[in-house]
Amino acid sequence: MSFSIVGKIRCRAVTALFLLFASCVPASAERPLLLVSPGPLILPAVGLADEGPIGMELWKSQEEAIARLIAGEASAVVLPMTLGASIAGRTDVVLLGVFRERLFFLLSREPLGPSGPGSLKGSELLLAQGRGTVLDFLVRSVLLSRGLDPDKDLRLVYAPAPEAAMLFNQGKHSLAALPEPFATAALSAGGVRTDLQEAWGEGGGQAPLPVAGVFALRGYVEGAPRDAALIVEALSRSSASFEKDPKGACERAARLLNTKTNALERALPHITIAFESAIAASADVAALLSDFRRAVSVDAYPLPGPEFYYAPKTE
Repeated sequence: MSFSIVGKIRCRAVTALFLLFASCVPASAERPLLLVSPGPLILPAVGLADEGPIGMELWKSQEEAIARLIAGEASAVVLPMTLGASIAGRTDVVLLGVFRERLFFLLSREPLGPSGPGSLKGSELLLAQGRGTVLDFLVRSVLLSRGLDPDKDLRLVYAPAPEAAMLFNQGKHSLAALPEPFATAALSAGGVRTDLQEAWGEGGGQAPLPVAGVFALRGYVEGAPRDAALIVEALSRSSASFEKDPKGACERAARLLNTKTNALERALPHITIAFESAIAASADVAALLSDFRRAVSVDAYPLPGPEFYYAPKTE
């Protein structure tokens, strides 16, 4: 089993960016800037849109976010954990904090058999987001834990999340793996959901999964330790506000995303996102990266060492 060509190309492009700008360490600004992904992770971060100690902007692509980080235009960026691990294997990047998430689901027309995902042998499964993504890693890991070879025992096909949701909703596919809020939209015409995080946890993993992180250059963190601490503290407060008032966070996120509030609100019962410091989540992150790496290829990314996990210095 080999890592996808698309994944390799993306990782190489990212590596080239870091090698080109390796000496660019962002100067400490009066107000550190965090770049956040324009998806569900905006919910626990939307509180940063206020005029507080941390600035927040949405990135348009992962490549743009990384380029702005290494050019010194951003203090930290939110990225999938697998991409962060790949970057860390090639340059000095640290993990400041972790988003634990429960928002990935396997959708089916009818309830799965007694063995759950293990009953999918011989099926065609539509996956959102593409090969080499966190969802792809998660699905492959769950299938392997049930004794299935994802590339031999069933057929995996890929499509962007909106398209995958539409295809399942229209009955053109009977099985689909989707993140929220697309999973809830896809089920509006009927179907059954299976919690992929729970399925992964049954194999010994810790759910919710630490599948996204906040990354910064080590040079920046060491040169501006107070800024790094401010980012972690601000995200902790914003995440707590999301837990306290999820509907309010949906309204604010919808305005930032220029989308309808009800699309996010309908998915809320199936979304769990919490922020945790990197050092507190380090064991679970290491376990997830190790398991996902085995699910695709040992060459997918190197496993980062303990220096990858940011720990505030005590004075």
